[in-house]
Amino acid sequence: VDQKIKAGDEEDLARHQIKGRRAAMLQEVVMRKPVDPVQYLVDYLTMDPSRAAQDANGVSAYRRARLLDVFKVMDADGDGKVDFKECQGFTGKHGGKVLSETELSAIFGDIDSSMDALIDEDEFVRFFSRVVRSMSNPEFDAMIEEMLL
Repeated sequence: VDQKIKAGDEEDLARHQIKGRRAAMLQEVVMRKPVDPVQYLVDYLTMDPSRAAQDANGVSAYRRARLLDVFKVMDADGDGKVDFKECQGFTGKHGGKVLSETELSAIFGDIDSSMDALIDEDEFVRFFSRVVRSMSNPEFDAMIEEMLL
């Protein structure tokens, strides 16, 4: 019986090319050295592998693109930077919970790491990389959808 099970398992491994896929995944992890290897592997297995590639913050290309969708909505004048007024306008329309000006100012200050009173795409993604690190992709997608309501 054990030999039959083993033979069936070997057939399944061959049919689904599991050994080759496992080797390719491990090679990707070794070569790319993702910040979050577990999330990288989840993304690699569940989506187009090119969308799994992570930046220096551990944000996949997929998540970066979704975050930039939000950033572009925030950037009302389309100049590639979000000032405090644009941030207020966005949260007033899309913010979900109501934030006081003081709370929003504190969050804006946390995002604006260059302290130039403007948030650029990289600052925005860097800030949210900390927020979304422990989220599954469905949780992340739900957060993005809620932000864009």
